[in-house]
Amino acid sequence: FLATWGVWFSAMVGGRSAEIEPLAEQLVTIAHELGNPDLLLEAYHCRVPMTMRKPDFAAACEAAEEVIRIYDRERHRDHAYYFGGHDSRMCARSFYAQALWGRGLFDQAHDMAWKSIDDARALGHTFSIAHGLQRGGLTMMLIKDIAGCRAIADELYLLAERNKFPWQLSDAGFLRGWLAALAGDAETGIGQMRHEVKQPYNPGYRAVFLLSLAERELATGEIDVAAATIEQASTEMQVHANNFCLPDVFRLRGETLMARSRDNGPAAEQMFREALTLATIQACPPLALRSAMSLAR
Repeated sequence: FLATWGVWFSAMVGGRSAEIEPLAEQLVTIAHELGNPDLLLEAYHCRVPMTMRKPDFAAACEAAEEVIRIYDRERHRDHAYYFGGHDSRMCARSFYAQALWGRGLFDQAHDMAWKSIDDARALGHTFSIAHGLQRGGLTMMLIKDIAGCRAIADELYLLAERNKFPWQLSDAGFLRGWLAALAGDAETGIGQMRHEVKQPYNPGYRAVFLLSLAERELATGEIDVAAATIEQASTEMQVHANNFCLPDVFRLRGETLMARSRDNGPAAEQMFREALTLATIQACPPLALRSAMSLAR
């Protein structure tokens, strides 16, 4: 199990997408064959982010619930030092929150994100706190909770800066830029967002931030720049086999077409319909709603 987990972790960090999901499933199989609940906990811990990459929000919820069911704080608290450097229940809850967003359950997503952060604080493990804040910040951005996002971004920035966590520091900086752009300081905010997406992100999720950047660029009339950002996001999704928020690639392509000329209506309509179809297939009501609203307009 430990050898397979090590290969999985190496592939995950190295962005070798084709290897990741089969290895995660192997871990579940091995743990069941061994009849070892401690290893099964970590196998499901690996499965949660894999299901989010498809995305399969129902499966992600089920895998997260398995982690929460098996986990015992006294028995498993030290796993944070051996399996990926962070706590498994905190991690499962952080992705669970995003899966709940994907199912359209915004209030539950909000509560689960904070539960993940509070769980890490109770453990007192610094990198787990940073991880919970990092994933929680993305959840707050997805559900458009401005106050929650600001609180998380400010805490995460200081924590990541103090402990020299570059990935989390980049996420916090991006969230600060996004908040500034929404507050009306587009020049500063977009500039900061552009800077941070070039930093050492987890390669699998950079595309989500790029799409948020493209939305802000479109809002300020930078149509060609936004179009390039959207295509960069699309490429990243293909390279890393991560289809999380993929419908927004098509929706934003349509918005870009309409921003260029009202004469692009038929082509934009096709993009919006593709986005809506894909969001429906993925069973993602938030992105289906966004696509439907663009199509209606």
